[in-house]
Amino acid sequence: MFKTMRVIAIAGSLLAMANLASAASIQGTVRGPNGKAWSGAAVKLEAKSTKSAPQMTKTDASGKYVFNGIANGVYSVTVMDGKQVKAFMENVKAASPKNLDFDVKAAQAGTAKKAKHMVWVPADTGSHIGGRWVEVDDGTTQSNDPSLVRGSSQSVHANYTNTNTSSGGGGH
Repeated sequence: MFKTMRVIAIAGSLLAMANLASAASIQGTVRGPNGKAWSGAAVKLEAKSTKSAPQMTKTDASGKYVFNGIANGVYSVTVMDGKQVKAFMENVKAASPKNLDFDVKAAQAGTAKKAKHMVWVPADTGSHIGGRWVEVDDGTTQSNDPSLVRGSSQSVHANYTNTNTSSGGGGH
């Protein structure tokens, strides 16, 4: 009977050590736009392979965060200020321990990147070459492309059709 209990105790301790060996951690430091430790930044950890709820933590006074006792796997780590994402890293493999530091630059911290979008420019009159796409900045009122016509799709189409019909282009 004591032999059986000893075997169970040894098996239980081996199982506990195996679980501790498979547990991992992700930790690091977050520096703000000023280059100093960012105290109170929210850090979110999401497992990529499972649909478990994300884990959240906040950085301490020295900008450090830690997620202990997580399962081995692939994660995404996100640094947030309120609901605004400041930095993120995807496909982070959890290790024992995995060190992952974030250095939030001023550009990431609030400087909006100018958005661009594509605009279809129809073919020139008399050309057998089709139209083309032109990249323009959002909010731009001027363009260096003389064939770029601004307006609603109906007014541009009507203008294009009238121009091509009157010049012998045939329209569409």
